[in-house]
Amino acid sequence: METRLVTAFYFDNYGGDQRPPYHMHSAVARYHRYLYSIVQLSRMNLPIKLVCGENVYDALTIELQHNNVKNIEVEVRDLSSFKYSKKIGELKNKYPEKFNFYHEIDWAKLDLLKEEAEKGAEYTYWIDCGLAHRGLWPDRYSKSPDTLTGFSHDRQNYEFDKVFNPHFFTKINEWVGDKLIDIRSIMQYHPFDEINKLAGEDICCDGQTIGGILGGNKNQLDFFINNFYHYADLCLSDDKVLNHEAIITTIAHKNSEKFKTFKFDTWYHENTGGMDWITPEWLDTQVSFYEFIKEIDHE
Repeated sequence: METRLVTAFYFDNYGGDQRPPYHMHSAVARYHRYLYSIVQLSRMNLPIKLVCGENVYDALTIELQHNNVKNIEVEVRDLSSFKYSKKIGELKNKYPEKFNFYHEIDWAKLDLLKEEAEKGAEYTYWIDCGLAHRGLWPDRYSKSPDTLTGFSHDRQNYEFDKVFNPHFFTKINEWVGDKLIDIRSIMQYHPFDEINKLAGEDICCDGQTIGGILGGNKNQLDFFINNFYHYADLCLSDDKVLNHEAIITTIAHKNSEKFKTFKFDTWYHENTGGMDWITPEWLDTQVSFYEFIKEIDHE
């Protein structure tokens, strides 16, 4: 069965605080994560469409060429070109302290998913380009666990080939079946009251959907994308810009029969450093994000 992926790589210039109009991450470590993680994602051997900003295009194409990556189609596209970017920008200017976040990117995920789904693959997914990194996956899933470092510029820190390999989305598709993927955190990042208001009822919250992997079976994608646009329009009509995860949480809670759901308690795992309270005993009481690969029988 054909599977297609779509992602994006947008980044502010190095250094300083997040700056308008897009308020993107400016830390160099984040830049390295995106750049080197996408190479590992390419090793799933699936067609990937990647849109990016002009300021990262040269470094990105050099990195892909250096690694002989042939399955990623790169397109430069300005963030202002997406469906809701103009209106989001207007609200950011109107409420500069309220919406200082890069919502143009997270809402654009649905635009890109829609474009890629039109190619007719059985399964189409958005995947965050920085998903292969040590914060999410224990060291034992990497290509060379003994070589990992604490430095973002070291490429081996992103080579989680026991996760991102040609079997990964085969297992996801088998698990998703005829539905949409819903990886859900019990941690509440987005306001209950705004989600309930958007839904028109008290639905929040049995967890909130994360935006790292979105999409699924082709027969559900029009429903998913059109519902997102419906709720996005409601937000904008009320002068609000909710995070895309809050909007998708609303859709998933109100239409649970259309989603295959995995819920987790924490991002942390046995190699999370710097916090003494993350003990094996504590982890035994939690479901970690990385255990999604156990859920789909990908170990």
